[in-house]
Amino acid sequence: MRKQLLSVMLAGAMAMALAGCGSKQAAPAETTAAAAETQAESKEETQAESKEEAKAEGTSTVAGDASKSTWPNGTVQLYVPASAGGGTDMIARLFAKGMSDATGANFVVINDATGGGTVALETVRNAKPDGLNLYLGHTGQCGMMATGQYDHTYEDFQMLGTITVPGAETNCIVVNKNVEANTLQELIDAAKAEPGKYLTGVQANGNRHFMQMLFQQATGTEFTIVDCGGNADTITNLVGGMVDMAILPIVNAKQYVEAGDMKPLAITGDQKSEAMPDVPTLKELGIDSCELSSISLLCGPQGMSADDVAKISETMKTVLENQDIIDQYHQMQMEAGYNTPDDAASIVANMQAKYGEAAALMK
Repeated sequence: MRKQLLSVMLAGAMAMALAGCGSKQAAPAETTAAAAETQAESKEETQAESKEEAKAEGTSTVAGDASKSTWPNGTVQLYVPASAGGGTDMIARLFAKGMSDATGANFVVINDATGGGTVALETVRNAKPDGLNLYLGHTGQCGMMATGQYDHTYEDFQMLGTITVPGAETNCIVVNKNVEANTLQELIDAAKAEPGKYLTGVQANGNRHFMQMLFQQATGTEFTIVDCGGNADTITNLVGGMVDMAILPIVNAKQYVEAGDMKPLAITGDQKSEAMPDVPTLKELGIDSCELSSISLLCGPQGMSADDVAKISETMKTVLENQDIIDQYHQMQMEAGYNTPDDAASIVANMQAKYGEAAALMK
């Protein structure tokens, strides 16, 4: 992962000594070298302590100086890998308004879902590194990176930070009301007894497909994968009995669970759901989580100046900690979540690894 490194310029103790009064005798080389080494170690320790303090306080630890940046010195174009009106677009437009209010600059959302978002990614990857062309996407793109649909990963971009992070309302494993299993263990036992008998609805190469593969690996089961399309079509197939089970967002499944059309067996995330408080999590059942929640992020082309990265990250933090922004994201069933560029890069790298693991199971 591309890291931002701190560089320190230290004045040599020998040069300082030689610059003194000509009547004074220069210090021995051994003494000068020791002094310089001690000074360097002291400065490094101070910087390390400052970085740890900044991390503890949740402030940016990037190397640049935001006060030296002139960003944004023009209109900022946010390339979004989704059509207008969807969840990703809504996240982008609220973020764009917040950034515009914070900087006084114009932020324009450009929707481009061509090639599953690969065109938007390539546009930003090849853009001039001045921070005026940025990519606002999500970790769901890690799926096409893992399957080779896109030849690059987020490591080929300058990570700037996260925008939204998963809340408690993630995904749940549900079955058709006529499936005999009433607990997840009963479903697992039935699936093991007759591998391939039970049909599971996914969207091919989508998040739920990857989660299904991780679930099967964690439980030693084998389901027959059926491409049902998006969430709405998958629900139609599940309620209609064309498939037996599915992994669905809780917000989409809740009304059908309450109507008795499907039975919830487990929450895929580690947190209990307020919407389904009686449903256990996979963690509670002793099963590795298969959750691949979508995390919204902002990145730019490589080669951006450290000062601009610091300025963008600092502005993002201000915007995403604004209570009005937090409340508006909450109304969209999302949680505003700022992470520094380094922390965001680490989060995305871990997510990419999980997608890679699931993609290997698809072959």
